[in-house]
Amino acid sequence: MTATHPHEARRFHAPALDGLRGLAFSIVFLSHVPGSSFVPGGFGVTIFFFLSGYLITTLLRIEMKDTGRISILGFYGRRALRILPPYVLVLGGVWLFTLLGGFPTKATSLAPLAWQAGFATNYWMVAHGTSLLPPGTEVFWSLAVEEHFYFVFPFAAIVLLRRVPARAQASWLAAACAVVLVWRVVLFTLLVPGDSARVMYASDTRIDSMLFGCILALRQNPVLDGPPRWLARGGWVLALSVAGLLLTIVARSAIFRETLRYSLQGILLIPVYTVILARSDLWVVRILNTPLLRWLGGLSYTLYLVHDSIIAMVRDHLGGARVLLISPIAFVLSILFSYGMQRLVERPLRARLRGAVSVRGKE
Repeated sequence: MTATHPHEARRFHAPALDGLRGLAFSIVFLSHVPGSSFVPGGFGVTIFFFLSGYLITTLLRIEMKDTGRISILGFYGRRALRILPPYVLVLGGVWLFTLLGGFPTKATSLAPLAWQAGFATNYWMVAHGTSLLPPGTEVFWSLAVEEHFYFVFPFAAIVLLRRVPARAQASWLAAACAVVLVWRVVLFTLLVPGDSARVMYASDTRIDSMLFGCILALRQNPVLDGPPRWLARGGWVLALSVAGLLLTIVARSAIFRETLRYSLQGILLIPVYTVILARSDLWVVRILNTPLLRWLGGLSYTLYLVHDSIIAMVRDHLGGARVLLISPIAFVLSILFSYGMQRLVERPLRARLRGAVSVRGKE
């Protein structure tokens, strides 16, 4: 961990998590290129969800321990600085490109733009499908789920960290995960039978993918609480957990995939993340620590936002005859855009914010 401004909580950085981001993005990217319907892009999103829950809760724990409080304004200020600039530029750019005729699509109604601007892409897709959305912006559904989580969880974290005994905090969140599972079962079997989109995209049915990450952050967090006793057998635990995850991916039962699958994946990701955070000696973790994957992980947010629209753009201009060229060209263009966004927008904004914080600290 490294200290920041004296009036801020400590931060921590786990390089392997950047590598995991890079891996998760690669899975999502490959799932969107032509001819790759077998790639489990949804599982890549689940990895991102779990990571968000873990990181946010760990940082909130650190802030509460170091300062005795959680700054809601500080939390939302950091989130806005991280999320809004790439989101606004990508959303606005893709919509402008679409309205100017850049895509052969009927997405000319501005109603879905309002929903997307309000971080409600997922519920638009549940209600209306994707036909009126600019190509590639369907992926914004997962960002909507994360934003809804951010709207609520800091306030819940204040109650948990202040009012609930440490040994019971994770149990409360586990109970919430159980409630979400029951709600998925009721929806998929009784209220909207067979409606996979309602279960897959809605925040109320997918929020537990982040809550499982919060559970790891609160109970036996390898960064804050030390490694668990079973970590000496971490290689075997990792192998068994990955095997279990693969089984959840290949299982074809519709009711399993839209109900229990998300819960099992969340449970199995707890030991996976624990090993990744605490066993840097394992060859799998060393791969995640490679500079290329970590660098890719540092760009993963903007890459995630823009990659599917760029795939659609390249596909429309190359046509089916050159399908093998779509993936490499779209990947390179996505990297160039995201790197430019990082250097020209994100870093200058963060530097300006740090400068403003430093000036206020001296007053």
